[in-house]
Amino acid sequence: MKFGHRLKILRISRNIEPIEIAERLSISESTYRRYERDESEPSLSVLYRIAAVFEIKITELLEEDLFVTLPKISEQK
Repeated sequence: MKFGHRLKILRISRNIEPIEIAERLSISESTYRRYERDESEPSLSVLYRIAAVFEIKITELLEEDLFVTLPKISEQK
């Protein structure tokens, strides 16, 4: 699952409108929507604020994106 899709699921699961998230992050709604559509990537500082808004660790936002292409240890032989 891509970052934007995961972000959208988080937002919807908490019943929050995009404008509310954007305001909490101090960014425009259009910028936030680009993140959800994977048209843009947030800066590290925005990633930390997103994690804080959703009360999750930043690694939970990025985990799959960071490790999806790495082979499992057992596959490296």
